[in-house]
Amino acid sequence: MSTSHLSEIAIKWSPQVDEEFILVGNSVNFYRLTSINNSFKNWNENNIFVSESTCARLIGSINSYSKQKMISWHPFTNLNSIALFENESSQIRIIRMLDLEEVRSLDVGMAKKCNQIEWSPKNQSYLGLGFEQNDNCSSVCIWDLSQPNNNPSRQLNETGSCLSLAWSYETSDCLFASFENRLSLFDLRAGGDPIESLKTDYIYGFCIDPKGIFKAASFYQNQIALWDLRDYKEPVDFIEESRPIKSIQFCPSRTNRLAVLTENSPNVNVFRLEEREDKLIKEKIQYYKYYKSSFVINSFSWHSKDSNRLMATFTDLNTLKLVDLVVADYSPIGISFNENLNIALNDKVCTVQSQEIDDEIDIGEKMRQRAKNSYGIKSFKENANLLSDNKSELEIKFLWKWLEISKANEHTYFEKFSGVKSILATQPPENLTDDFNKIKREYIFKLCGWFNWSETVTKLESQGEYERAACIAMFNNGFERAIEILKNASKQTNSNEYLALTLSLMINRKGLSNKESVRVLDKISNPYLKALFAYQNDSDYNYYYSIYNDQSIKLQDRVCMAMSILSNEVK
Repeated sequence: MSTSHLSEIAIKWSPQVDEEFILVGNSVNFYRLTSINNSFKNWNENNIFVSESTCARLIGSINSYSKQKMISWHPFTNLNSIALFENESSQIRIIRMLDLEEVRSLDVGMAKKCNQIEWSPKNQSYLGLGFEQNDNCSSVCIWDLSQPNNNPSRQLNETGSCLSLAWSYETSDCLFASFENRLSLFDLRAGGDPIESLKTDYIYGFCIDPKGIFKAASFYQNQIALWDLRDYKEPVDFIEESRPIKSIQFCPSRTNRLAVLTENSPNVNVFRLEEREDKLIKEKIQYYKYYKSSFVINSFSWHSKDSNRLMATFTDLNTLKLVDLVVADYSPIGISFNENLNIALNDKVCTVQSQEIDDEIDIGEKMRQRAKNSYGIKSFKENANLLSDNKSELEIKFLWKWLEISKANEHTYFEKFSGVKSILATQPPENLTDDFNKIKREYIFKLCGWFNWSETVTKLESQGEYERAACIAMFNNGFERAIEILKNASKQTNSNEYLALTLSLMINRKGLSNKESVRVLDKISNPYLKALFAYQNDSDYNYYYSIYNDQSIKLQDRVCMAMSILSNEVK
């Protein structure tokens, strides 16, 4: 769509169908949001991309004279229709959206310019329009469509232009309207005179929270006034923006959400308004946007049913663009005793039912069992034995084992329960003649289980951890033992990978060329076998690829590998 009046185009979501909306400006275009996939072939120049996955597909248009138009969707689900008024005309057209046919025409009288058109949310027959001042004519007219007469049933007695109007969500016969210096409340049962009138500068964009029927807002220049309609003698609070305000709108499906668009702004600001201890809290909510922030937003509208979505219009190279804005609001989450996940979404609670209880996430049961077994107050070794070999418990289990080993291998040169960094940072005692780096290395090997490596390797081999056993043997210069383990692994697992690696090590004891080493390394998937081969044949791999930083290798093994590979200065 391309037009010279793009900045005046408004979005009107259907209150009946979730993904249908109207773009109204000089023409009225009816769209439906459609998912884009490989099978989407109905693309034409009248469709508009909204996001990477959705497109607005043109369903129909209502075109007449090229003057600015205003519409209002009928809010009742049994009447899928709109009221359409074209500025400087003398008729209101009621359009049935099923076939875009005009079903009724209402008389306005002389041609007028309309500022707002609204159906009553409480009475499906009431339609109100607010006009610019025109001679001595009323600027607020009400039609009752239950009557056969097509003329206004009420013409309210106020002078000056009607700048905005809003029907009450509490009483079907009441509405608010703002004029050049005042805000007035009308009750149609009491005639055409206002029952209350308040002088104020905040006369633009007056709107009522559909879900919080006593909350309202209006604006003047760069400031928004927040009203309590139970006693609106003065605003209860204000929101101040850095730029002049263009439009405001409450969320139609969730209370306390107000969206604000300022002039020449690339963003729509969304506020959460909540009362806490008789104080109004105004909190700006973040949202995700799928467009370049340099574009200026022309208009926006809340989705009629999805409280976390807004749609906005902007122009790019004189072409209309649409974009979805997804509000990133928080939602309370709770877990019931039977592992059901309860999520509060707007005014609903959604329950996600677990098919079976997973012990791994049942932290309450896990804590109960640990307390029952006196976990934490027993010896280090007993505490470690109370933990499982599940991935989530491996680190804490290793910590208990580390404390047990530290206690059994206390050293006069190091603090009790020292970690590797603490050991490496320890300064040598005075008058020490032995190589202190060697002492550090041996102590770290003891803590990590590598000091008596032959016992460790035999135990690992019996447990089927052939790759790790062979790797530890190789790093401790147990070349023949590593080959023996790989041979046994080939017999036990029928794996050609172990056999190929064994032969490669036996044949190339003096090392392969860099090119040949890279070719072999690329074919090895197991991190321990890769580390084993690299240690024997490819020093460049050790330096550049840092096998001691491979997260797939256990922490204690990586520490010992680093101690074996790196120089004393690096250590």
